Amino acid sequence: MRFHKLRIKNLNALYGEHVIDFDADIPGAALFLIVGPTGAGKSTILDAICLALFGQTPRLDRRTGHAEHDVDHVMSIGEAECFVELEFSMIAHDGRRERYVAAWSMRRARDNPDGKPQRPERSLVKIEAGAQKLLVSDHRVKLYQPEFDRALRGLSVEDFKRSILLAQGDFAAFLKASDSEKASILERVTSTEIYQKIGARAAQRRRDAENELRDLERRAEGVSVLGQEAREELNKEIGSLVAGLQEAKESAEKAQEELEVLKRAQKLKSDLVQVEKDQNLWKLEHERANIERKRLKDDSTVRDAAELVVSRNRAAASMQGLGERVERHQELWDRIFGTWQELRRQEKQARGGLGAAEAKIGAEQAQLEDALALEARAKGLLGVLRERREGLDLVRAKVEETSRLLEERQSLVAENEEAIQPLTKKIERSREKLKTLIEGASEDFESKIQDELVALDKKLNSIRAASSHFSQIERFKSEREDRRGQLDSTSAEISNVEKEISAVQENLELLGSLLEARDAAVTHVREILSLSKWRRELAMGEPCPLCGSPLHPYLESEEVREIDEKGDAEILTKTRELEETKFELDKKKRSLDLLRNRLTGLKTSKEHSESRLLGITQELEDATRHFSKALIDAGFQPLEEYRLRDQSVLKAEEEALVARNEEKRELLSRVRKLNAQVADLEKELENLKRPELKEEVRLLERDLVNARRSLEDARKKAEEVEARWLEYVQPLQELSQKWEISEIEDGIPLAGSARQAWHESAISAAKREVRKWTEELSKSAQVEAQWVGEAVSLASQIENARQDLDRVSSTLREELSRLELSEDEVLSRVLSQEVRSQLEAQIREVESTGTQLEERARLIRSELEPLGEVQTSDEGRTLLEERVSALNQRYDELGVELGRLKERAESDDRMREKLSQMHDVLEETRKRDQLWVRIANLIGTNEGAKFREFAQTLNLRGLVERANRHLRYLHPRFELVVAERDGLPTLQFDVLDKYQASRIRPLTTLSGGESFLVSLSLALGLSEFRSIDFPVEILLLDEGFGTLDQESLRVAVSTLKRLEAQSARQIALISHVESLKEMIPVQIRVEPQGFGRSKISVVK
Repeated sequence: MRFHKLRIKNLNALYGEHVIDFDADIPGAALFLIVGPTGAGKSTILDAICLALFGQTPRLDRRTGHAEHDVDHVMSIGEAECFVELEFSMIAHDGRRERYVAAWSMRRARDNPDGKPQRPERSLVKIEAGAQKLLVSDHRVKLYQPEFDRALRGLSVEDFKRSILLAQGDFAAFLKASDSEKASILERVTSTEIYQKIGARAAQRRRDAENELRDLERRAEGVSVLGQEAREELNKEIGSLVAGLQEAKESAEKAQEELEVLKRAQKLKSDLVQVEKDQNLWKLEHERANIERKRLKDDSTVRDAAELVVSRNRAAASMQGLGERVERHQELWDRIFGTWQELRRQEKQARGGLGAAEAKIGAEQAQLEDALALEARAKGLLGVLRERREGLDLVRAKVEETSRLLEERQSLVAENEEAIQPLTKKIERSREKLKTLIEGASEDFESKIQDELVALDKKLNSIRAASSHFSQIERFKSEREDRRGQLDSTSAEISNVEKEISAVQENLELLGSLLEARDAAVTHVREILSLSKWRRELAMGEPCPLCGSPLHPYLESEEVREIDEKGDAEILTKTRELEETKFELDKKKRSLDLLRNRLTGLKTSKEHSESRLLGITQELEDATRHFSKALIDAGFQPLEEYRLRDQSVLKAEEEALVARNEEKRELLSRVRKLNAQVADLEKELENLKRPELKEEVRLLERDLVNARRSLEDARKKAEEVEARWLEYVQPLQELSQKWEISEIEDGIPLAGSARQAWHESAISAAKREVRKWTEELSKSAQVEAQWVGEAVSLASQIENARQDLDRVSSTLREELSRLELSEDEVLSRVLSQEVRSQLEAQIREVESTGTQLEERARLIRSELEPLGEVQTSDEGRTLLEERVSALNQRYDELGVELGRLKERAESDDRMREKLSQMHDVLEETRKRDQLWVRIANLIGTNEGAKFREFAQTLNLRGLVERANRHLRYLHPRFELVVAERDGLPTLQFDVLDKYQASRIRPLTTLSGGESFLVSLSLALGLSEFRSIDFPVEILLLDEGFGTLDQESLRVAVSTLKRLEAQSARQIALISHVESLKEMIPVQIRVEPQGFGRSKISVVK
């Protein structure tokens, strides 16, 4: 272990914060001095190191005897908190250096210097690659102690005191102590108590083995088995029952076979009767099938004649169809000829009309040029008329839209009775704008209305954008509230899980206590039973091996006998309770693991919710910024001016906003439908009522009446303008009417261009008419040719059909003559394909059924034949069934009796086997007990105390050997020796004085300085003697140097330097001796500052 940095705050005389950087202040010092006057606080540095590593101090432990109260005495007086932080490192098994920071802190209640001390808190941090990893930080021992044990690899505070922090007082007391005190001290500094425990356990194991042997003997005596004669008689009974059971089984099986034969015969006869009935029914079906066979035969006979009849009828129908086609063909020819004549007439008429049109066009050419000018002027007048009408319609629409907007504003003003002063002023400005617009309904009325509508459209678009952003704000706020709710719920659930974990941990502690209590109860019961077993071995008149008394008053006590009888049951009960407690403890541990996993998941969910909440907050800020910009574009006051209001007003508005969330949503839907001024009203509707609002509304209504009157005047003016326009266009309308009348009368347009177009269209129509009739004539010729071809084809088809009809009729007459049947008789006997298939299927089914019935009857008779003449009456069957039942019952009774006897025999076999096994166990136990008796005789005498003393003497000899190696340098005159008695080492030792002919001297003859040097050698020897699992890189020697003269002090310092050079250890001396300052250049000085305060400084 190596120290790197120590931080101390408010520890005893060290008020405030103090830092000792071992790496920076004393980087290469092999030997350094912690020096200062008595009471300045030198040992406080050692207390701080012990507090950081182990949470206790060695000095206060000796003074109070209660290590758990040490911390009450280390905090500086008048302070409310203190802490210690030690950065140290240790060499791992693989050679790596592991670095840690251990801390200990404590405070008083309510941070008050007079408050009650609170439980100290300890923490441990591991430094890896420059990064710090917190291993534990808690005030509960069960949580932080495992981490410290792993980091220190099991190093305890006693190990630390014996190998690193060497306090001279322990060894001075050891030198001057009595034998018993010396044994106690030696046991504490060398850990020989383990040997007494081993010896005690060996003695206890011998007693347990003896008790176990007696218990086995008692249990073996309780096992009872049958005698030889009784067992032979039992075997005979079993053999007799086996023979009777076999006989009963054979009889029952034979009777059962007879019963089965009878049942089989009855069943076959019943089936044969049923088959015969089915055969009788089949015969009837077979007769009906013969009739159907005759129908099929008649069908086969007349089928050819029937087909000839059908062919003759089909040929006759074909001849009739051809005749009808000839008649229709003749009618078509008559129509084609009439159409051809009409087409010729129409063609001639069209050609005449075309010539007349061309002649008339030449006569009208002059009039066409005059009409072109009149047409152009008429078009101009009609365009002006349409423009004026459209302008008048637009004015009317704008006036109606303005009236509608006024009515909507009036309705909105009536609904919002809590409008503020700026609202009223804006309404007045809007009213003045409307008055101005209405009064100016003259020539520029349309342009002003249009400009106003354009501005309103822009504001409306801005309002729509603001409404969209406001919807986003509401959605983000809602999502933020949901996230906050989820976060609160998760936090509450985390708190509940932590409470559950705390409760489970408390239950674990309680179960642990209960487990210890029940374990102790089991041990106690076993001890009581052990005493009972020892008591049973006593004999009246013989001395007790424990107390030596020959009287044993409780040997025959009923109470003791009841205790012995209940011992086993109580042991089982207590053991079961112990196992149940262990099971419950494991169950709670699993529950704790599940809760911890759940807690980890909840914390992860909480972190995700917090991250999402930050994202929502950023999105809400962006939406608010866009919303503010849209309001400014719409002409509203920016949001920053609202934020400049008083904080209390803003808070009240925010609460009102939450309370009227639904109302705002309705207002938002209306914002999308209203113009910019209506949206202005919605945004500023959050202030106090005005008493004069009703009066303002009344004035607005009056102004609205005036505005409507002005609007009516504007409408009248518009009507006058319209009338003037009508007067202007009336001559044009009369001209148009005359023009239309002229067109109706002459059939020709008056305008030149129209007339020319009419002439051209007339000529084109005439030409088209000529072309149409010419094309019709060509089509008529094609139709005529097609008709002629069809007429030739029809004549050929008629001839062929007449020949087929003659041939079929002749064949049919011959077939009817052969059958001697008429056509009607043939047609009545022939069957359709469906009927014929059904009849054939029915006949096949009847034949198949008959075959199956015959085969089944044959099989039944063949099965009945081997059975012979079996009595199949119901009475015989009943008697046979009763006989079978009786035989089976007899067989079952014999089986039950045989089972009972076999169970008795098997039970006796098990008991014999158990007794044999118990005898084997007894023999093995006796052999094992002899081993434990020998071991207990060697190391278990007096509950292991003798073995402990022997181990202590061996440790003392090893300790003395190591101490003498250091004593040769510290004081070569002396050498420690261990006294022996009867050839064995004892706990007594003296010093050998080499300057007095190697005379043995008592330790009491040594001076103070000589005693210190001997004690120092023992301390250094112990630091080597104590075996721990990591190298010791630093030694802290506390006090004792004040008893040495200058020369001895020089020798001691040089010896320590030599020790450092040999072992590469860093050695610190804690002393108040001033002369050490000259011998050791590197010093940590603790200097008093007065009033019980000190400070730390490093001098090189």
